[in-house]
Amino acid sequence: MNEVRTALEQLFVNGLLNPESVVEHAKDISSPLHSHFEWDDSEAASKYRLHQARTLIRSVKIQVNKSVPVMVRAFVSLPSDQQSGGGYRRMEDVVNNDFMLRQLTQEISNKIEQWERKASEIGLVVDFGSVKESIKKAS
Repeated sequence: MNEVRTALEQLFVNGLLNPESVVEHAKDISSPLHSHFEWDDSEAASKYRLHQARTLIRSVKIQVNKSVPVMVRAFVSLPSDQQSGGGYRRMEDVVNNDFMLRQLTQEISNKIEQWERKASEIGLVVDFGSVKESIKKAS
């Protein structure tokens, strides 16, 4: 990965790394970035359409908590689904199934821990205590 980082570092312009310049650089077969891209246009188009479908699925929102309306994703992908080929479930089904709800709350807890580590790495002190407490109550 050092080769990749070095190649990416060389592409910064005015402090920014532009995805278009990364792709342009990666077109060269001798670039350490080349193998990280799909160069078969048919395959790349298919993968991109799957990416677009995932983005579309994640964009649909529903309202929960009728007393204080909150908009959340209508569909969610659970870790167990991701391990078995992927797919999305209706949020209503997840929150009404103890096993699936535990998976979702565990995933949220894991993400909070990741954010705490990231914050700590850059010297930020962030208190996620109330969020963690809410998750414990939900599960």
